[in-house]
Amino acid sequence: MIWPILNSLYLSFTQYSGIKPPVFNGLDNYARLLGDTRFIQAMENTAIFVVLIVSFNSLAGLGIAMAFRRPTVLNQVCRALFFLPAVTSTVATSVLWRTIFTGEDFGLGNTVRHWFGLETISFTSQPEWTIPIIVIVSVWGGLGGTMIIFLAGLQSIPGDLT
Repeated sequence: MIWPILNSLYLSFTQYSGIKPPVFNGLDNYARLLGDTRFIQAMENTAIFVVLIVSFNSLAGLGIAMAFRRPTVLNQVCRALFFLPAVTSTVATSVLWRTIFTGEDFGLGNTVRHWFGLETISFTSQPEWTIPIIVIVSVWGGLGGTMIIFLAGLQSIPGDLT
């Protein structure tokens, strides 16, 4: 595991095509990378995505764990429903979200927009919808695991402290 990491680090300081031997070029690759607008945009998108996912997932997971922390049958059913996306097949999940965010009039996203008098839009072909959709899908998929972790923590607090 260490050798591939060190070799990749070495190759990052070289001009290497995979056919000819690597030629050392110092920090040229990194300078070119920092000057690339696509790389900068990718880093910005990643930072926005991480901040949104961590914030929403943590807040919603804690809220749901607090709401369903009592050991009632209804709370256990609700916990199972919130954890269900974590154990659902990726193919089924993809079909579900594709149906929700389809660009046609019958998609759930556009149906809700029509209720408010808004026009049909194609969610997947408009760049401004990319991060919100990925955040929604990611939070939905990870919320159950976060809820379970917070729930375990909340249930380990002694009763006389609550």
